[in-house]
Amino acid sequence: MVDMSSLLIGNHLASPDAQAAVRTDFARAFPEDAVVFELLDRVAAVSFSNSRFLRIHSGTVSPVVFSHSDAVLAKFVSALAPGGEVLIAEPIVLDEKDSASSSLRTFGGLLLALKLSGFIDARAQSIVLLSDSEIAQIPAISAEKRILLSGKVAVLQLIAKKPNYEVGATASLPLKFAKKNQATIKEKISIWKVQADDDDLADIIGIDEDSLLTEEDLMKPSIPVDCSADSKGKKKACKNCSCGLAEIEAQEAKNEVKAAPVVTSSCGSCYLGDAFRCSSCPFLGMPSFKPGEQVQLGGNLLKDDIAV
Repeated sequence: MVDMSSLLIGNHLASPDAQAAVRTDFARAFPEDAVVFELLDRVAAVSFSNSRFLRIHSGTVSPVVFSHSDAVLAKFVSALAPGGEVLIAEPIVLDEKDSASSSLRTFGGLLLALKLSGFIDARAQSIVLLSDSEIAQIPAISAEKRILLSGKVAVLQLIAKKPNYEVGATASLPLKFAKKNQATIKEKISIWKVQADDDDLADIIGIDEDSLLTEEDLMKPSIPVDCSADSKGKKKACKNCSCGLAEIEAQEAKNEVKAAPVVTSSCGSCYLGDAFRCSSCPFLGMPSFKPGEQVQLGGNLLKDDIAV
């Protein structure tokens, strides 16, 4: 059972009077709570019972100069009871590009850290801009960076909640599947089932395919021929040929191979070899041959030197 306990976090830079005043105000606000006080720099090392506190306040003691690490936020989540609240105040930078000058988070960065730690429903309560003297008290900002961050640092105070369940809790889902009616399933299957003694099926199977054709379907179509034969008796495509003869003639024309022109020698010494051939001899580079013999390149002379 969760007792009515609350955790108040101070810091070691605050004066005893300031911490005592905050503890008094906290006790007045929650008179029924048993207040536990701890310093922020000791939270990560202290062991708290799980779900012990109804609320946690941290960063409410001046000066507010420390950030809450991820380890501290995780400790807060485990120490809070389900549905408990945490109030956090810490310095932030107003612009994302200024976060590189210090280890301070931005507004969005703090909200993201709370969400990743397990908190929900985070909402801001106040944001107060810090003066240069207050910025100088923040240990995360070095002396040379204080001038760059002048007017760009504020204290953000917000509240977040722990979900109404423990972290890592499990629960079984009541999944209920309606039982299928077997009679309905059989009826659906029978709709698509082909019966061997089905009269309609027998009529369909017994039909002769040829009986569906008429005499007109079996007649060979007649193609009108307008092309007439020439004087040699060979048909020649007419001007408006529609029987396909014009296409056949065009294809035959493409397939005709023109005969190579007959090469004649002007010197008569082509067959003796390159030493006896003129500069314009068509047989230059070819081996010698007998008169009237056809020159052929055999063996591997027609093959590429480089294999692909």
